Amino acid sequence: MNVSRKSVLWLGFGEIARCCAPSLIDAGFHVDGVARTAKTPVVGCQVFLADIGEAMALNPILARDYAIIVITLTPDGRREEDYKKAYLLNVEMLLENLNKLNVSPEQIIFVSSTSVYGDSKGEVVDELVTPKPSTATAKMLWMAEQLIEKSPFSACILRFSGIYGPGRFHLLRQVRDRVAGDATWTNRIHSDDCAGVLFFLIQLVQAGEQLPPVLLASDDKPVRSKDLRYWLAEQLGYGRQHLTAPSAKPGSANRRCDNSLLRSLGYQFKFPDYTTGFVQTLAQFQKEMHEQSQQ
Repeated sequence: MNVSRKSVLWLGFGEIARCCAPSLIDAGFHVDGVARTAKTPVVGCQVFLADIGEAMALNPILARDYAIIVITLTPDGRREEDYKKAYLLNVEMLLENLNKLNVSPEQIIFVSSTSVYGDSKGEVVDELVTPKPSTATAKMLWMAEQLIEKSPFSACILRFSGIYGPGRFHLLRQVRDRVAGDATWTNRIHSDDCAGVLFFLIQLVQAGEQLPPVLLASDDKPVRSKDLRYWLAEQLGYGRQHLTAPSAKPGSANRRCDNSLLRSLGYQFKFPDYTTGFVQTLAQFQKEMHEQSQQ
């Protein structure tokens, strides 16, 4: 069965997919997803339970011949072997199966990470900077990127910086626990903008536009780790003096991400910087702390 040419197959149907899919469906797209575990249903979207590394399960889905394939994979852990399986081996298997089935999507969008750039000294990085991954996990991502870039398919490698948003409380918990930052630069993008960027790019493809082979997605305002934590501490009512514990893991990335190319394509950020993006998450976190204090 062939699906509509205005169709999207989302491999790794997680939080970002669930956020983006309703907008795509409202815009007239046929959207299906693939996930390893059962997900919260999205009206109008079928999610198949399958592992993209298992050809027998995935190939009947790929054979439907979707116009656009979006890949947002999540490793089971933070070890090198987790990233190798989730990204490198799965991407390798996917590309092999597309070739075997003689299926050629109009566009593949592979979500990667700015971690592939490696450690820097505060430099500005953009799509022209050659990645030099400094960790084993980032190297797995970079190798998966290269597989896709060398494939015969039209592909866009989309590198997100640090994702934050509702339900993502790790940094806020560190601030609560007095963990200070340092002078290294950090970069962020709100989870709603992750979904927004993907929706925007899929619309461009449908309109006949050619996506860049690599695209960096980060908000407008890189910020030093210590300054972000100072601001969060003040928003939580603690004040800067609250942050007395040394950083548990000193920053090493220390880069400033330039989103000029994404901006030039016409994307407008819902949350252009952390001061607007953290409002809802701060409210959620404060509610959680209040409820815990009442127990």
